[in-house]
Amino acid sequence: MVLRHKSHILALFVLAGLVLVSRQASWCEDSSYVLGPEDVVQVKVARHPELDVEATVLPDGTVAIPRAGRVAVQGLTIAQAQKAIEDALSKVLVSPQVTLNVKATRPNRVYVVGQVTKPGMFELKPGWRVAEALAEAGWLKGKPELARASLFRGDKVIPIDLMALLRGEASANLPLQPGDVLSVQDAPTVRIYVNGQGVKNPGEFDVTEGLGVVEAFALAGGATPNAALRKAVVVRAPKPGQPREQIPVDLYGPLVLGKPAPDIKLQAGDTLIVPENNARVAVFGLVKNPGYYPLPESENFTVADAI
Repeated sequence: MVLRHKSHILALFVLAGLVLVSRQASWCEDSSYVLGPEDVVQVKVARHPELDVEATVLPDGTVAIPRAGRVAVQGLTIAQAQKAIEDALSKVLVSPQVTLNVKATRPNRVYVVGQVTKPGMFELKPGWRVAEALAEAGWLKGKPELARASLFRGDKVIPIDLMALLRGEASANLPLQPGDVLSVQDAPTVRIYVNGQGVKNPGEFDVTEGLGVVEAFALAGGATPNAALRKAVVVRAPKPGQPREQIPVDLYGPLVLGKPAPDIKLQAGDTLIVPENNARVAVFGLVKNPGYYPLPESENFTVADAI
């Protein structure tokens, strides 16, 4: 998955190089400026003019220096980059002295790749966050609950919770920086089944891999009035040479009592079965309406309740 993300990123940088119009040289004298891909730098080595070079910081954050090879400068200030190049040249030169200047700063761009309507590169506007970039890219092609998003920033990968973003949670709507790459990919999905007389809308469902039993039950509409929530079971397809596995599941706790959901992650081919509650209690004798009555799953059901 990560390799596929990186291929998207490298392809976009190639695209950027093809369509980038020539920029006017704009020398950067800010000592706190942090280098990144597409910056154009001028490197001079004292007493060695043959090593002087003007180069562009590559997508992987390195710059090619004669006799030193590629030197990582992404995320470094000008002074730090000078020191990094001096350290690299010290393997072939005695006490090299390097001067580095930023001849042209990188454009303020962000990239949106993957499963969006209009993937590409976009000029980063003031105040832009993840939501604005997705809107500019035409939003997602598919359902957000079946997608995964990541923000690539230098050597960092920051997960983006798309569902939280839709709910308006600020923690998911991160501010963007120049060079950010927002990647949206289809999450791995599996087919599971939710059946039984205790299910409102039984059927088969394509869900994200690792979905919990409570979420799967909700997809099927939840419980009927007589569902036996304590007697639910996950039937797991057998492995070769092994019997079919049945995993008991107590849905009453999380759905009625508010307890933590069972830590059971559904796998491809799993079937969640919620039967009907057929338990009955017999009430006879000196009562107004003798007969058989459903026995609720409540732990606090008493004789007085039955009468």
